[in-house]
Amino acid sequence: FHSSMISACGTKGITSHLTLTGNWQSTPTCLGYLWYLGLDMQLYIMAPFLLHTLYKQPVMGKLLCVLLITMSMFIRAGYCSAYGVCHKSDVDIPFISYPGQDPSTLGSIYGGLWEMYSRPYTKCGPFILGLL
Repeated sequence: FHSSMISACGTKGITSHLTLTGNWQSTPTCLGYLWYLGLDMQLYIMAPFLLHTLYKQPVMGKLLCVLLITMSMFIRAGYCSAYGVCHKSDVDIPFISYPGQDPSTLGSIYGGLWEMYSRPYTKCGPFILGLL
């Protein structure tokens, strides 16, 4: 996992952070500490639609926000349970260290953390709360 984060950057690596594809990779590739740029862009694109719904139809907008937040919580809990990363760490992926682990366990832990942190459907809850 860590070797993929220090791999050579190319045009594809840089543009993946500036577009909507950066966080759909299986692991962060180029400049792994910038994984959140594509994620933020996806959430920023979604925001005007939610704000418009909240403005035009407040009840429907609030229900939609509650639904999205709830779905995000359950998906995140599912990843947490499936990958066994519950109560591991809440810090950024590149800075997490688990000494004394075998490589397969470590790969599973990092894979689970990447799934939890890098997907818009698991990170939209706090963003939507901020919109409300």
